[in-house]
Formats: sequence, C-alpha cells, structure tokens
Amino acid sequence: MSRRFSPQLLYALRNDIPITALIEDILGMPIRRVNGYFRFGCPDCDGFHTSVNPGKNLARCFDCRKNFNPIDMVMCRRKIGFTKSVQFLEKHLPWQSTKREEKPRSTPGSGPSGHKTTGDNTSLYSLGEVLSRMVPAGKGDPNSAANPVHIRNIIRRLDTLEQKVAILLKFLSPE
Repeated sequence: MSRRFSPQLLYALRNDIPITALIEDILGMPIRRVNGYFRFGCPDCDGFHTSVNPGKNLARCFDCRKNFNPIDMVMCRRKIGFTKSVQFLEKHLPWQSTKREEKPRSTPGSGPSGHKTTGDNTSLYSLGEVLSRMVPAGKGDPNSAANPVHIRNIIRRLDTLEQKVAILLKFLSPE
C-alpha cells in the first residue's frame, strides 16, 4: 500500500520536530553531553562521534558519515520504512491534533496551514492563534503540558515570535 504525503507535511516533519527532542525524548536514544555538546548514540553504528545542528535540524555521525533529518532518524532507529516513519512522526507535530478533522485546512488563497498569505509568501498569524495552539489539548495527548517535546516547541515558537517582533520594531521605528 503506497501513500503520498504532501510536500507541506514532509517539510513540517523535517523542520518542526526538533532533532534533539526527537533523539532524546521521542526515540529515547542514548545521549551524552560532552564539554557542553549534545552527543547521541548513532542508530546505525552505535558510535558517539556525533553532532546535531539545531539551526538546520539535522544530525550527523562522523564515524559512519551519515546525515539524519527527523524522518531518516526514525527510519534508522526503529528499522521501519519511510511511510511508517512519516505516520509515526505525524503524531508528534506541534500543531497535530488528536482528531484528524480538527487539523487546519487550506483554502484558496491561503497557505498550507490555512492562514492567509502575503505576496512575499509569509503567513499572517494573530497572536491569539499562536497562543491558542500552545494550550494543551488534554490527557494522553502528545501536545499535553507534560510532554517535553511540546514544551520545547512552545519555547522555540516563542523565540521565533520574539525575533519577528524585534525585526518589525526595527522596520517600523524611525531612525
């Protein structure tokens, strides 16, 4: 059974699930902190000569010379195929709801998440929309407040929001 996944979903899986949270919290892989650096046990060769790049959301093993995005990491660690890895990761997206019907839908003239887009291909979000998505949905939900991945996603989203506000303030303030 083959299934096609939208480019928006694959992009979100590769970029919206922090690689360190995936390694440490979701997959429960062995980790070490060496001189302040995050190291993980490579799922392929078991070596700890590894590194993560949170900015690009990638991981690398220098022993076996493999790069991993979140999908690759799940495939290698759990020894499953691409389709099952995508289905596994879908449950851990920060915006993923417990019921599929509640997921935001795209409408004509909107971006992949259902929000209006501007001419420069950026989405317009109201602060209320951002905050409402951060409220935990309930017990047993991957987005619950007790989920460390969800908490890290909230912090990352708030940091991004702060950066965008700072850019706006620079743009709007008279010199």
